[in-house]
Amino acid sequence: MSHNIVLSLVVGLLVSLWSLGAAALAGAASTVQLSLGPDAAFAVLGYDCGGISEHVYATGFAANGYPTGAAYLSTTCNGSGRGGHPVKITAWASATWTWYGETRSYAKLAAEPTGISTSFSAEDAHGDRIYNTATAAYLETTSPPVVAPAPPTGVFARAFRTGEEGEAGPQEFSVSWTPAPETAALITSSTIVARPVKSSAPTLTLTVDGAGSGALIGTLEPRTTYLVTVTSTDSEGTSAESSPPEEAKSLSPEEGELVAPIVITEAASGVTQTGATLEGYVNPAGEEVGACQFEYGTTEAYGSTLACASLPGEGETPIAVSAPLTGLAPNTTYHYRLVAGSPGGISLGGDQSFTTLGTGEVPVVKKLSPKSGPAAGGTLVTITGTGFTGATAVMFEAVEARIVSITGTTITIEAPAGTVGATVNVTVTTPGGTSAVTTKDRFKYKKK
Repeated sequence: MSHNIVLSLVVGLLVSLWSLGAAALAGAASTVQLSLGPDAAFAVLGYDCGGISEHVYATGFAANGYPTGAAYLSTTCNGSGRGGHPVKITAWASATWTWYGETRSYAKLAAEPTGISTSFSAEDAHGDRIYNTATAAYLETTSPPVVAPAPPTGVFARAFRTGEEGEAGPQEFSVSWTPAPETAALITSSTIVARPVKSSAPTLTLTVDGAGSGALIGTLEPRTTYLVTVTSTDSEGTSAESSPPEEAKSLSPEEGELVAPIVITEAASGVTQTGATLEGYVNPAGEEVGACQFEYGTTEAYGSTLACASLPGEGETPIAVSAPLTGLAPNTTYHYRLVAGSPGGISLGGDQSFTTLGTGEVPVVKKLSPKSGPAAGGTLVTITGTGFTGATAVMFEAVEARIVSITGTTITIEAPAGTVGATVNVTVTTPGGTSAVTTKDRFKYKKK
């Protein structure tokens, strides 16, 4: 009897192991909850007052096969002035995700999209499924049609020495490149390969983590031509090599020390809701500058590049360079720096930042009622005008008033204390800007 029991246990164990193996071979589905992510959500909403709430809804598959959907974003900020009531700021955004749930692209929507369903479900030809459960969206994949990123472009490589001045030290290539814009923010690493031409020198390979667009690779064989390529890697694979290869030559032992350009990043100009002009100075230090670009992004990791409008040449004095940047998100802070390369090496400028203007209509104050009140403050004042939706502050000159209520055309506030006999201008600030000062926004403080 005991032998029969043992045999039954062994058979049962073998059947269980076979079942597990068959399930593994069949490929277990992977499920991920979809979201816009904190950086994209802030870029769309323009505010983050202690956290942004996301209600995400899958809506289908895009023409390129990727999952698509929409997100309702909201954050609640404290009202202006002491005791001000909370103000809820909301926005809708469209989104496309990768097969691993990363936000591939997004855009702010002017209004709530139609056809949103909390019970939506769809499946593509590969058996990948997206579905909604209440206000959350999910992606379930088995063998999705992953697509590797496009190869980087604009590869630039020049040799320079790493030894002390006056010494013929080891040589390296300073290499820069531009990732494909569609997947630039998703790049996890880039690999540089420098292959010698008609030489027994070893092939050089370097992998750079993150979404960078420049690196040093060496040590080079003197007086040798190399073909330099770069590949980009993200969660869906590795790109083909950049093409055509960049042909670059190392220096001969007799060539003197080369000096990298001197680079200064300046403040941006012409900032609008969706663009700005990036500016800086490059001193070529006597070497021809063959690469000049700005790295930019919503963090100091940058992730995107933009070529200078013109190259600074090969003189020895600072040359102003700039690049017009468009397609930005409103009310968003962007970081950027200037990068320039010559045979002397690659130089990185310091970090600068700017914030694009907010979306929506710039508020206009047309009337105050009443137009005066006691210097002790506390007068309830109704401001009439346009563009008041989402107002974040009402100022009596430099003093903030408490907001009581807001509509698109009226705001009721409690006047702050002031000085007897003083007349102040009252301004309204929204994500669209601050109202201009006019004779219609004046408030006078009286004794009683």
